[in-house]
Amino acid sequence: MKVFKAELKDSRSSEDPIRKAICLGIGSFDPDNGSWITKEKAHMQFAAFSVIVEELQESCNKKIEVILQEPAFNASDIDFVTSLGHEVVESPAAFEAVDSKTFVFGIHLYRDIYAQVFNNREFPALFIGTGWDIWCEDSLAFLEEMETTHKKFAFPEYRGKTVFYGTCIYWE
Repeated sequence: MKVFKAELKDSRSSEDPIRKAICLGIGSFDPDNGSWITKEKAHMQFAAFSVIVEELQESCNKKIEVILQEPAFNASDIDFVTSLGHEVVESPAAFEAVDSKTFVFGIHLYRDIYAQVFNNREFPALFIGTGWDIWCEDSLAFLEEMETTHKKFAFPEYRGKTVFYGTCIYWE
């Protein structure tokens, strides 16, 4: 993570590398079934996303628009997220907002969700999600291409947890 933070500091010379941050599929903070595992994963992913957004804002010296898209969000989730000044959108709005000035955070999403993220073929400046090596011989050509067009870093894992297993950082 130190190497990535150094890369982030180097980006200060480039003009507005990130203008918006999109968080996809973190799950509900208060699921209907009361699952503690679901709550924990949602909170851990949202905390990681929030810290990264703060670092990006510091690096860019400006506020970054934050968008969350999660079909499992209930009214209390939406109230919580919007109370923090973030926007909650319904699918496919977040997918359509991805461009080369976007940070996309999507951990352990389904293949069709990743395909929608990259549907417009414009890669985000920063993508944090399941790495190509986890998908292997799969048909995610855009992710395979990012292996050659972006710098890649391993996302730190939390000892004893699988929340971020196989997660990579792709930085343009």
